[in-house]
Amino acid sequence: QGVFKHALTEGDKIVLSAIADGYDQGVYAMTCSYGGLASRMLLQPLEENGRLLFAHLKNKDNKNELQVCYIVLIKSVLYIGLIFVCIASNYTEILLRVLAGSR
Repeated sequence: QGVFKHALTEGDKIVLSAIADGYDQGVYAMTCSYGGLASRMLLQPLEENGRLLFAHLKNKDNKNELQVCYIVLIKSVLYIGLIFVCIASNYTEILLRVLAGSR
């Protein structure tokens, strides 16, 4: 199970190190780092606020309100994801030029 988990989480890097040259590996590492940073900046506050809200509502034993809040949170995360999939992929090159320079 540990080997399977390692292959799933690190498989892209293993294949990239076997196939690509150093420049391509660096570009891949940079884009993965910036992509992870952007998602953490957007979704971490949502996660923390959701955790606090669920803990507060669980103490009240109001299951209907808890369910409604959960559905709203899931929808908002899905909408943010859809926006990035549909719109942000077109502007990735511009963003990388701003963050990392022309080369």
